[in-house]
Amino acid sequence: ERQEGNTDPNRDFPYDLTNPEACMQSVAARTLNEVFRDHLFQLALTFHGGMEVVGYEWGAPTYEGFKSPDDTAQSVIANAYSRYGGGWATSVPYEYGPMNDVVYGVRGGMEDWAYAGSWDPERVIQCEPRTYGGYPKEKTTYNNSTLRVFNMLVETSNQKIPDKSDLGTSLNLLEGQSEGNGHVARNIRLALLAADLVEPYLSIVSVNELTLSDDIVPLQPSGGLSCQT
Repeated sequence: ERQEGNTDPNRDFPYDLTNPEACMQSVAARTLNEVFRDHLFQLALTFHGGMEVVGYEWGAPTYEGFKSPDDTAQSVIANAYSRYGGGWATSVPYEYGPMNDVVYGVRGGMEDWAYAGSWDPERVIQCEPRTYGGYPKEKTTYNNSTLRVFNMLVETSNQKIPDKSDLGTSLNLLEGQSEGNGHVARNIRLALLAADLVEPYLSIVSVNELTLSDDIVPLQPSGGLSCQT
């Protein structure tokens, strides 16, 4: 288990901590806190290096051995990240599972904070850091809807600085079995899948007060067929 009380932004958040001086010590954590306070997010990804794993809640030591309330959904999404990312000759598809099982427990972890900070207040403390002139403790008091994010940890490579030959190329970028697959290529696909999962679609219903219909216009003529697939 990684202990509390350092300025690593990855574990600088007010979740599963006891020392109010041990969170929001870094400018990076405070910046993310401001962003999450102002916006509602559905999914998020944090990319790291040191192993090859997609981890999800729980990663808090207090919940070691417990499944999160959303374990089934998180497992399905992590499985999709792993499969769509894929593997290649020197790397297999991502292992995935709860962070406590496939990585290690972390107090103050960003992932658990972003996931449960709004609905598990017993694990949340108000931060009173002394670094950089301090930070208002009121900023670490959250309403019941701000922090409910499926925030997943992606450990991208066993090496912190992987070999250039394993980074991948833009060749058939969206195909996991292509010769261009690699660390960068598969994580671009993984990130695109995350974006697609939140359905950021736009529907244009009118233009200049002209209401548009939902008619579907085929790009090619049917050729006399009664239906197209």
